[in-house]
Amino acid sequence: MNSQTHNGKLAVQMEDATHCLADLARRGLRIATVEIGKLPKPRIVLDAPYLEPGGLKGGMMRSSDKRTCYATDHRHCQVEWEVPA
Repeated sequence: MNSQTHNGKLAVQMEDATHCLADLARRGLRIATVEIGKLPKPRIVLDAPYLEPGGLKGGMMRSSDKRTCYATDHRHCQVEWEVPA
């Protein structure tokens, strides 16, 4: 992949992440991590140990005996959070 195309995709992901982060902040949610450039969409992990943080509804992504991870697409980003099982 040439660098100009890659830089353009990163710029789009940065813009998408900025809009998503602003909306999540308006909902009063805390952000644990943000990953840009590793996946086709920005990945945002919330520090929100409850089922529907800020009104977000997600599908179960993975589960273990101790924790269940939920994820949803929100404003062109993948938003994830973990809930105690």
